[in-house]
Amino acid sequence: RLFSYTDTQISRLGGPNFHEIPINRPTCPYHNFQRDGMHRMDIDPNPANYEPNSINDNWPRETPPAPKRGGFESYQERVDGNKIRERSPSFGEYYAHPRLFWLSQTPIEQQHIIDAFSFELGKVARAYIRERVVDQLAHIDVTLAPGVAHNLGFALAHEHTP
Repeated sequence: RLFSYTDTQISRLGGPNFHEIPINRPTCPYHNFQRDGMHRMDIDPNPANYEPNSINDNWPRETPPAPKRGGFESYQERVDGNKIRERSPSFGEYYAHPRLFWLSQTPIEQQHIIDAFSFELGKVARAYIRERVVDQLAHIDVTLAPGVAHNLGFALAHEHTP
């Protein structure tokens, strides 16, 4: 029933922020990471809704586990065998799929992507964030990052080899 209520509200009201409509607003406010979209009733003064971040003193943060502050804590249970919380080494490869996508594009499409990155990053107020994003693009392809950096009016900090 809990799941169907949420799905019904999203379906009826057309978006995920139905809890902000005054009639649906809870008596006790709570924090979540939903921002923007339909039915936003407040303008959020915080510039970031994710963590870690460098622009909002690293807030919001996860609540520490239950003994300290009441956050989620896994139930202690007996486990037969080895239980590890690790990801495979391939999980750390962040650039293979973006590189495949980039290389699958025609030169005209690649130029459109460069122009789109330049347009969107041109709206970012903090220069160091623009530079960090372009630095990440340098891991994808040697032509992508310099094109975006040139359009934004700065040089790459250092060369990368994808």
